[in-house]
Amino acid sequence: MVIDQRVAIVSGAAGGIGAPIAERLAAEGFVVAGCDLEPQAVCALSVELDVTDAPAVRAFVQRVAAELGRPDVVVTAAGVQRTGASETVTDEDWRFVVDVNLTGTWNLIRAVLPACWSAAAAAS
Repeated sequence: MVIDQRVAIVSGAAGGIGAPIAERLAAEGFVVAGCDLEPQAVCALSVELDVTDAPAVRAFVQRVAAELGRPDVVVTAAGVQRTGASETVTDEDWRFVVDVNLTGTWNLIRAVLPACWSAAAAAS
């Protein structure tokens, strides 16, 4: 682990808006840890991950911290869309969208916060 490198985590790094964000962060000198349902080539660490799986997200963040260092930037870009008229969207589709877009974001932020708190405590 290199101590002075800047580390970024990007969820949804394999596509959509997450891929260009991961690419830009890497171009700006960040060591990028990406997670998605598919690996992302631009990332120094690329992990297949379902962001709705809280224990797996915690394990991913712990791995990032151990291998790359404490994350300086976190981008929660994992997201899905199931479109249609309100009356045609099923309850299952609705739950899937909420689980990935909201719960997935919560899982990643919640997993990263302990590293931020410990860094803040060490700095004070």
